[in-house]
Amino acid sequence: MTTQLLKKSIYTLMLLFTTFYSAFSQQTSVTIEGKVVTLDGQPASGVSITLKGTGRGTITDAAGAYKLEKIKKGTYAIFASAVGLKPAQQSITVGAEASYTVDFTLS
Repeated sequence: MTTQLLKKSIYTLMLLFTTFYSAFSQQTSVTIEGKVVTLDGQPASGVSITLKGTGRGTITDAAGAYKLEKIKKGTYAIFASAVGLKPAQQSITVGAEASYTVDFTLS
C-alpha cells in the first residue's frame, strides 16, 4: 500500500510541475512581429531583422513581414538592414503583452 501511495504522490508532483512550467513558459515568452517597407510604401523582402544581444533574427518574406517568437521580457534594440537600403534601429521593451508590433520604413 505504501508503494501505491508513493507512486500517486510522484505522479501528482509531476503533473503539478508540468502544469506550472507550462503556465510560466507562456507568460515569459512573447512574439515581436512587423512589416518592413521602402520609402515608396513597397514591401521590402529579404531584409535582415536582428534582436541585439540575443543571437535571434529572421528575414522578411515577400510581403515585408517578419516574426520573432519566444522572446523573453526585457529591453532590446531591433535592427533592420538590407543591401542597398539604409539600416534602421528601434528600441523595444517587452513586458506583459503577448505580442508586439515593430514596423520599419527603410530608405
